[in-house]
Amino acid sequence: ALCVGARMAVAHEPLHWHAMVASVLFRVPLLREVLALVGAREVSLPTVEKLLAKGLTVGIQPGGIPEQLTTDHRRETAVFPPKLAFCRLALRHGVSLLPVYIFGENQRYGTHPAAQAFSRRVHKATGVPA
Repeated sequence: ALCVGARMAVAHEPLHWHAMVASVLFRVPLLREVLALVGAREVSLPTVEKLLAKGLTVGIQPGGIPEQLTTDHRRETAVFPPKLAFCRLALRHGVSLLPVYIFGENQRYGTHPAAQAFSRRVHKATGVPA
């Protein structure tokens, strides 16, 4: 989820953060420029390492594309990668984790099994979440 213009503060000081988004989105002309303008960055290990080393804050959705492809409006689902690299990165750089979950987000949009199957096929063929 990319929150454009999100305002957060810690101890009344603005918190500037970078939303980490799928690398494939940076291959789409015009979209890549929009993402860069709003402060989004590619969610790759080198990019996250560089941002954390500079002391910057990042926002990562651990479920990513797999969670998007398995969403179902009838039940809440959270998908976590088996290796949890984002936890190891936080430990390595001495930064805190702030878990956030948005209840009911998947219920805002209906899903249909045929559409989900189509999305998985498009993703498998192109790498682009549909």
